[in-house]
Amino acid sequence: MSLVLRNRTPFHPFRLLEDDLLGWSPFRRTNGQGQTATFTPRFDVKETEEALLVSADLPGIPEENVSVTLDNQVLTIKGERSQEDKKEGETFYIFERAYGSFERAFRLPEHADGNNISASLKNGVLELVIPKRAESKPKKIL
Repeated sequence: MSLVLRNRTPFHPFRLLEDDLLGWSPFRRTNGQGQTATFTPRFDVKETEEALLVSADLPGIPEENVSVTLDNQVLTIKGERSQEDKKEGETFYIFERAYGSFERAFRLPEHADGNNISASLKNGVLELVIPKRAESKPKKIL
């Protein structure tokens, strides 16, 4: 059970410090109506015997708006979710979805084979498979 404050939002002491005491954050944007709206996709990174697996939820982002690069063992994932165009005569009563660009970088371990990374973006989920170098995989000796 978590402590709940204001509008049933889970209690986060750092968010309380940022919002109530400091009143400003370099990572916060507004959606044009004074409400905070920052698009921050969530990532999972998992290691198996064969590979490193990176997954990210990127709903509403077409493949052409996603960039995955590797430079000096640093994997960088960038993207942007565009805001829906507001047309004349439309009235928004609730405007909660977050839009904008994001960038995440991960330093890959030495045993990652950066030359054979595969990527797919299906149903709003980015999946990267980064195989391990053959020499770093466990070997059965007896």
